[in-house]
Amino acid sequence: MSDVHRGDAGGDYVLEMQYNLAQGDTLAVRRELERQASLRTRARAGDVAINGTYGEARILLRLHDTTAAIAALDNSLHVLPTLGTSLLEQPEQIGCAIRAMALRAELAALAGDRKTASQWARAVATLWSNADAPLRATTARMRELLQ
Repeated sequence: MSDVHRGDAGGDYVLEMQYNLAQGDTLAVRRELERQASLRTRARAGDVAINGTYGEARILLRLHDTTAAIAALDNSLHVLPTLGTSLLEQPEQIGCAIRAMALRAELAALAGDRKTASQWARAVATLWSNADAPLRATTARMRELLQ
């Protein structure tokens, strides 16, 4: 955690959930996840920023809810074109989109779903083929999943 993590993170619900999770308040985290889900009943999957989806998926995994994490990732990754071209103008969004693909590839590999693992691993390996040093381990892992 960092100094930006707090119970009231200025409306950044992912930071607030991460803070609550670190404090052991899983009830608050689950309530926020439920609140976000209820807000999404009136939205298309592409209307939800991918950084929120990725953050939620990571939190769901910490809550040992792999099924919900996969569903969250799939809801966004299967409708990537609806995220809009503005996604490419927002580094934090494109970074989270690729990290979401990598996470989905890892989860598929763990489940023995080679087809899905290969699909998302290939996308990551292609998009980050000339990645900076801090991303090369992820790219290498994605290439491993392709073999």
